Amino acid sequence: ARACRRASTLRQPVAASTLVRGELDAAEAAGRACRELLDDLGGAKPTCVLWFAKGYGTRSEPVGKSFEESFSNAVVVGANSEGGLIGEGAETQVETFALSALALAMPN
Repeated sequence: ARACRRASTLRQPVAASTLVRGELDAAEAAGRACRELLDDLGGAKPTCVLWFAKGYGTRSEPVGKSFEESFSNAVVVGANSEGGLIGEGAETQVETFALSALALAMPN
């Protein structure tokens, strides 16, 4: 995961993104993405988390639950995609399974 901007206080937005490639298990991919985002946010609490899952179809149900549990105070929005995904400054179109997520911590 890559932090886009870090701030010691939330006077400025803080963002982090991640792209998990090749993980066959949607719950494992989501757990890894959540851990990477939490680490890169450096203690900032996200207000919004966006995720996109590629290749999981109906097996992506645990993804939303993982993000909602990890970021309980954030608005969590996600969707399945069969096209390419962008995250962590990279794009993926070739991998069958991928999960992209963006977490934003906005000042009050």
